[in-house]
Amino acid sequence: GHYKTLMNGRLDEYANLIHAIYTGMKRANPKAVLQPYGAYNMEQLGRGWISAMMTILHEKYPNDDYPVIDVHSYRAFPEHPSLEEDFIAFLDCLKRAGYPNIKVKVGEGSYYFPMMRRSINMMPWTGVSEHDGYSGVVIPGYDLGYGEKIGAAMTIRETAIYYRNDKRIFNNCSWTPRWIDLDTPCGWLLANTALLEMLGDATYLGEVRFAPKSRAMFFNDGHGALTVFMWRGDATFDKGQTGPVEAEIDFGDIKPEFYDLYANRC
Repeated sequence: GHYKTLMNGRLDEYANLIHAIYTGMKRANPKAVLQPYGAYNMEQLGRGWISAMMTILHEKYPNDDYPVIDVHSYRAFPEHPSLEEDFIAFLDCLKRAGYPNIKVKVGEGSYYFPMMRRSINMMPWTGVSEHDGYSGVVIPGYDLGYGEKIGAAMTIRETAIYYRNDKRIFNNCSWTPRWIDLDTPCGWLLANTALLEMLGDATYLGEVRFAPKSRAMFFNDGHGALTVFMWRGDATFDKGQTGPVEAEIDFGDIKPEFYDLYANRC
């Protein structure tokens, strides 16, 4: 099929195929939007395929308009390998290919499974094939366990990178299954709802990295308040191998309000 054409290095032929699809879609519906490349992970191998194809597509058909492109963000942890570094590199390869303003649709990713079952190698950071093999299993209502909390935290740590780069993000579709617990919302859904409540109208202002593996992103929340999103990304803590760390911060005369991952006031 068309993927084999691309992977065999027949880029010119593949560009002709994409252009033909684009022309046919626009002829049928001028408002239709075509994503010019089938999704591929944004790590180095995926970026290489996308960059090569988009470069020749722009050279041959510079007047074709592609406002959005799809990519996947699968990885074991948001920081390993670094999602942020891969995302910035992905934007750079699109710019060099001739598409400096194209928006990115993260069509799949954030696949941090909301449980830990070591007997079947099912943890938030295990691979896609393991997660897919278990994702259709329906489990009745259960308590919010450590695995689900960590899976939610990992999802939000990834989502924060997109909030920081919201001008280039079309959307982000978390691939974490939502049907595991049909009686109560999953932790990552609650956490995303809380993040949307806090930062849904926000504008990114800047960042401070105040300690190893720790970050604080500053936002104008759009309603007259400064919101700071703070977290620490440590795979050893995610795995339960180390405990939490303590921090002392002198806020002076400022009296901030603190909220946890689920918008509970601390």
